[in-house]
Amino acid sequence: MDSPSFGERAMADCLRDRLAALGISCKEDNAGAALGGTAGNLFARVPGTLEQPALLFCTHMDTVAPACGKRAVLHEDGRITSAGDTVLGADDLAGMAVLLEVLESLREQKSRTGRWSFCSRRPRSRTAPVCGTSIFRSARQKPALCSI
Repeated sequence: MDSPSFGERAMADCLRDRLAALGISCKEDNAGAALGGTAGNLFARVPGTLEQPALLFCTHMDTVAPACGKRAVLHEDGRITSAGDTVLGADDLAGMAVLLEVLESLREQKSRTGRWSFCSRRPRSRTAPVCGTSIFRSARQKPALCSI
């Protein structure tokens, strides 16, 4: 999926849909409109079943240029590379894939966990904050930040 900087709408929609399928709702801020992009930051909370400190996982949705038309090539020796005219595209999308898999596995296994918060942000800007982690703070507990 193409997700160049300032053009992450398809990725944001995909993440929202994947989280919704797990029963997790997202909020999106207006950073995209404010900075000339197609998507804002996504924020989600996963309630826990254990009284433990909350964790905040932060990823980003964009891929560095050249980011459009990515094609993975599987070589005979097992290596996976790009076709050579774009990046491979793993970037932080690999981190998002891991987080989604962990959330799916926890849900399937009905595992007891502490609370999770998830922020998937748009590209950095010199004039605006990247990720408003204060949105996740509560009077009782501040989340520990885990940047992927």
